[in-house]
Amino acid sequence: MKQLLAISLLTNKSMKKLFSFALLALFASCGAKESENEEPVNLLENLTFSVDTLVVDAGDDFFNLNFGLGTNGLNQDKSELLFFENSPPKLVRVDLDQMKLIDKTDFEAEGPNGIGPYLTGFSVGPEDQLYIQSFTTMAIFDLQGKLEKDLKVVPEGIDPDLAGDYISLFGRPEYDFDTQKIYTQPSFEKAGEYGLFVIDPQTNSAEVYPIPKMKIVDDLSGTFETKSGEYTTFFYFGTSRYTTSLPGKLIISCSPMSGAYVFDKKTNQMEFKDIQHQTVPNEMQVDLVKSHR
Repeated sequence: MKQLLAISLLTNKSMKKLFSFALLALFASCGAKESENEEPVNLLENLTFSVDTLVVDAGDDFFNLNFGLGTNGLNQDKSELLFFENSPPKLVRVDLDQMKLIDKTDFEAEGPNGIGPYLTGFSVGPEDQLYIQSFTTMAIFDLQGKLEKDLKVVPEGIDPDLAGDYISLFGRPEYDFDTQKIYTQPSFEKAGEYGLFVIDPQTNSAEVYPIPKMKIVDDLSGTFETKSGEYTTFFYFGTSRYTTSLPGKLIISCSPMSGAYVFDKKTNQMEFKDIQHQTVPNEMQVDLVKSHR
């Protein structure tokens, strides 16, 4: 019996509307001030979108979706969806034009071409190269599962202890196929500074670009404790930070504030965009009393 994979996604028309809305909101936030006689405009008034369910034919095979699509990506012309099945790891390629399975390829979890037991990062390059990261591996692979370039380096130019701490240094990386560099934000606790670390695996070097306003993430993160009789339980609370890779740009943002850093990958220029809201605060305003173990 043929198995069908149902995928829900926005239609192209809807994506265009959402993209236009995003640009409109950005320009409205960063552009000129409204004149005194101009009436406020509700940017959400005419926003609409729809959700389609697409059915993909697996042929005589089947899709192992016990973890959903999990780690996935699109090729450069967005004609193929690629994702990994787990246990054992298999790369699945789906033709989005004909809506059917192209093939599955076995990948190694361990060994010289091992991708690791659990994937944390994945993207598809312009020549169908695969950037794959796990808790043990960070490398470029081809579609057949062969490791082409190991990106797990110990860069020079930064604190040696941090450089040798793979988990701390590469906890939130973005790899850019055009610049062939890694962009990452280590925690302040490990790095000792708030910065974007740009690592070049080819020269084994690293540069740091300050992002001091990201301190708000640590200011609104910490632990609290509860006591029940003789037992004390500690809980962690925290706000999120994000690194979004776009063509030629990198957006560094976080949930506690509306502003964001924009990093130019070509010129290595960092700029902070202070987006001003009209109806809500631009930053979270919370007073916290932290406790530490």
